[in-house]
Amino acid sequence: MKINAGLTFKHTFILPDFSASDGWAIRGYITNAANVEVLDVSLFTGDGTSWALSIPSTTTTAYTAGTYVLQLIGADGTDDLLAYETMVKVEATAATARDVRSINEQMLDKINTALLAKDDHISLSIEGRSITRHGYDEILKLQKHFQRLVNAERRAAAGGSQIRTHQMGFTNG
Repeated sequence: MKINAGLTFKHTFILPDFSASDGWAIRGYITNAANVEVLDVSLFTGDGTSWALSIPSTTTTAYTAGTYVLQLIGADGTDDLLAYETMVKVEATAATARDVRSINEQMLDKINTALLAKDDHISLSIEGRSITRHGYDEILKLQKHFQRLVNAERRAAAGGSQIRTHQMGFTNG
């Protein structure tokens, strides 16, 4: 599921155990490590077990690009129950500058910058992924790891395999 920051988001959820006609109401949360967005009951319209969510563009404008968890909570006046949960990717709109590189490319760039600055401590965070390393040797290992991932992504984008194969020959000795 994807939300574009700055644009109206509309989606209909089918929640068989949470019928509006049985007195259920739905509210929600969009969360990640840095943000919690509350989705008030006024954003949901229920028709039987079908729940339409509409988040106005004035609200999504404040959303920061990244990966979030969307949780819908059903409430009937007695119980509050988890009705639905999924991952949501919030993306910047075309009108907003954004980094189109993969997360692996962004991480590799930050690691290379730290190495050039001769930092022996690195702490990175991109889209909810965080890495902290101490010592030049650990940072070099991290650089090699992300370089392999970036190389695999580039091979895949060029139509190649992400898996490298090596041919070997055996002889009877």
